[in-house]
Amino acid sequence: MDYEWLGVQFDDADQVIFYEFNDDAHGCLSNGICHMQWLYAEPPVDPVMTAPTALDEQAKQYKVEPGQCAVYLYLESTRPKWASMPVNIVVDGQPYGTTNHATYLFIVHPEGELRLQAYQYEKHKHDKGLKCSSGKQYYLRAREGLFTEIEGGLESVPTDMGAPEVQKRRLALPN
Repeated sequence: MDYEWLGVQFDDADQVIFYEFNDDAHGCLSNGICHMQWLYAEPPVDPVMTAPTALDEQAKQYKVEPGQCAVYLYLESTRPKWASMPVNIVVDGQPYGTTNHATYLFIVHPEGELRLQAYQYEKHKHDKGLKCSSGKQYYLRAREGLFTEIEGGLESVPTDMGAPEVQKRRLALPN
């Protein structure tokens, strides 16, 4: 199978500010955006695109301001990397993004109730409510079993467990 892709970045005025061609299925562009495709996926899924390196670093070092919280979501899988399926995340009823075993999603949300859903298959959505407290960071993990899709939806993990997991992953671009 021949993989070729073109990364194009636009500014707020819809002017092209970056473009680069890549012909590697898992290749990264010079700005740090990577195209991550799966060997198999049933049902077929879109690839996860990682954010530029600068945005990844900003998210990892984000200082939460009063009136908001920061949420980091990642997938922990016991499957081999080639068989791990991505997880789709819905925030407050709106599709937000997709993450996999090598990426994480980052959300800044106003203080108050945050409604999340995680799923690999549309008919098996897992709900999670989170009281978003001002100035707080939260780490949520979806766990994928060896023979099952995500187990139990999203679960909160302590910072000392979640932060190291986020540090070794790349930020996935939201939808």
